[in-house]
Formats: sequence, structure tokens, C-alpha cells
Amino acid sequence: MLFAGWRYAGARGGAALLFAWAVFPYTLYATNQNSNDVIVAAVAAIGLATATSPLARGATVGAGFAIKLYPLILAPLWMLHNFGRQRITSIPSILKFALGGAVVVLLSFWILALGGEPVENAKLFYERTFGVQSSRESPFTIFAQIPALAVLHKPLAIETILLALLVAVVPKKRTIRRLAAFSAALIIAFELVLLHWFYAYIIWFEPFVFVALLLATNENTPLDGVRSDRQAAVGHPEEAKREQSIGRKGKLWRSRL
Repeated sequence: MLFAGWRYAGARGGAALLFAWAVFPYTLYATNQNSNDVIVAAVAAIGLATATSPLARGATVGAGFAIKLYPLILAPLWMLHNFGRQRITSIPSILKFALGGAVVVLLSFWILALGGEPVENAKLFYERTFGVQSSRESPFTIFAQIPALAVLHKPLAIETILLALLVAVVPKKRTIRRLAAFSAALIIAFELVLLHWFYAYIIWFEPFVFVALLLATNENTPLDGVRSDRQAAVGHPEEAKREQSIGRKGKLWRSRL
């Protein structure tokens, strides 16, 4: 979280995310539970800090899936994050995302091949994960609190999947802040349709909300797709000249005022 804030919003941004993570009560609650909820949240924070790389985004989704399954809901959004900026670079970006995810998944699930029965082990894995979670219930969900809403569970679950596809392809402007905001919204929607919910799950969307709402919301930063002069000059000299020209015009306009 410190690195993500520092990278996108400077030292003050890094401090803001660091202390937000440290003092937020649900960070402590999830840690005290000694569960993997805090681990998958940490992976999300690392993913946000490296989200400009499609390889890192793929590795993040792959690692999250290996830990907690639910990050699959983020796969379309994170895979197509660069889509539409430059069509020529879109396909290589998608391939890098797939490569990053595949490498992490292979490193995590190679153990299914142990014992010489990978198919049987894969079936057992499915039963103990997807199978168990699909029928697991708790009294904390809206469907348990209001049984009459149970009829809406499947339609809402389908709509959540459609939402994941929608936010991946519709937005024209794609920035890290929007990536964080859409990710938070998708995870919250996913949690709302769960049959089993626990307060430690709040930490799942915690890093995304902090990045979207706490970092320099009243100014344009690299978080909003604005390159610094150094970043623009390295790989995009034309953009650097254009941004510098805009900056000079803005200063002249303010001086006239």
C-alpha cells in the first residue's frame, strides 16, 4: 500500500495508504482471524502497486484465485485494462496478462499432479472449493436475514457476472483509479450475492477503496492517466512535449487571471 500510494501520488499518498491500512479496524479483525482473507487483500494491494504491467495484473488475478477463488470476478476488467488505448498493443497486453496468470496458477497447482492421479485430485479440489462454497450458508447474508429475497439470488448472481463483463469493455478512459473503483464495486457486488458472508471479507475490497478515494481526488495524477514529465519523456516523447505545452499554456492563462 505504501508503494502504491508513493508511485501514484507521491510521499503523502504513500503515507495515506499506509496509515489507512494500518488503522482500519477490519485489517485487524481479519488478521486476528488468522485466515487467508488478509493474504488475498495483500495480493490485491501488490497488484494495484504494479497495475500498469499486464504481466503483473495477470499474476495478481492468478495468485488471488489460488488463495480465495473470488478474484476471478476481476479477470475481464484487469485483462482488458489497456484495451482500446492502442489497438496495436492490445493483443500483446492480453497475452502478457494470460502468461502472468498461467505461470502463477501452474506454480500453485502443480501439486495436483502428485500421486499420479491429476484428474482425481482436480475433482477433489473442485469439490472442496467450488463445491463447498456454492452450497455454504451463513446467517449474515441478506438472503438469510430476509428469506423472501432468496428468489433473487440467482438473477443477482448472473447480473454480477454481466457487470464484470460490462465494466471490462464499456469504459473508454482507463486509469488506475478507475481500475481500483471498478474492482471495489465488483467485489462488493460479489459479496452481496454470497450465501455465506463474514465481516472479514470487507478487507477484500479495502485496498481498492483506499486507492480510489484517498489519493489526490482533487487533482490529476498518474493515478488518473496523467504522466509525469519523466514518465512521458522515457517512452512517449511526443506526449511529453504535448503535456509540457499544455502546462505552459495553463500557467500563462492563470497569470492573465
